[in-house]
Amino acid sequence: MNKIQVKVSDIINSLDALRTLNNTKLSMDVSQRLSENIGPIDMAVTNYEERRQALVKKYGREQDDGSHRVEGDKLDEWNIKMKELYEEEISIKVNFIDPSEIPDSVEITPNEVNSLKWCLKKQKAKEKAA
Repeated sequence: MNKIQVKVSDIINSLDALRTLNNTKLSMDVSQRLSENIGPIDMAVTNYEERRQALVKKYGREQDDGSHRVEGDKLDEWNIKMKELYEEEISIKVNFIDPSEIPDSVEITPNEVNSLKWCLKKQKAKEKAA
């Protein structure tokens, strides 16, 4: 596993693409490496969600149903704190995904591929034939 620095936003934005890969039949080796990423990614998302909920409670007003809603004079400050949380860099251990090991039959959008850049193995540029 590789210890990397990544923005929380990058992890959050890649969850749909990661779910796509995690629900796809892949080779045993690729599946194993992806499965080892689940724990660290889940911990990062859980930590983010707990901190996000704490900010909602801190800056929000309790509603009749027990939920909290941020509004009024607290909204600007809450937005600043949420942006800080969302853009925070964290340290995480992951196995990089080698795009060449993902079969062409896997249907994934360019946006999903873009969201996975933080955990994709960097590809060496191929030399152009003269």
